[in-house]
Amino acid sequence: MSRTVGRRFFCVAAVEMAGLDLIGRRQNTPVGRLFGKPRRNEVPVYISRFPRDNSAQEEAESVGRVLDRTGASACKRKVGRRMKNHTAQSRRDFAMVALARETFGDEVAIYLDANGSYQTAEEGLCHARKFERRGASFLEEPCPRRFSSAVAR
Repeated sequence: MSRTVGRRFFCVAAVEMAGLDLIGRRQNTPVGRLFGKPRRNEVPVYISRFPRDNSAQEEAESVGRVLDRTGASACKRKVGRRMKNHTAQSRRDFAMVALARETFGDEVAIYLDANGSYQTAEEGLCHARKFERRGASFLEEPCPRRFSSAVAR
């Protein structure tokens, strides 16, 4: 059921993008201008593609190489074990964030994605606070969706 619904949304989005593109072409106007004046001329870019199984040191080195190569101003890294977690993973994740902040300084924003790894809202909030103290700016999906209202606090 959910796969079918998801596909429908992709179809609707494709039709919407095509319609906006058509309107923009007819008016000889970039699609973004259809929504008003530009708010910025540049869009910050972050990198996201890193595994959960390497050490904090390996992760910092890997991210550093990609940041140097791309010039990105932020990195998004995976934490937790994807829908589950354990103490060793949390230790690695906290060390990884602290090392990243130490290595990259304040010029690089650190975003995290837990993919629902923390099984209660309290566990998610506890990890979020610890990540924040170590320099992370954002934690995406700390808990499964059923806890989203509790995490919103």
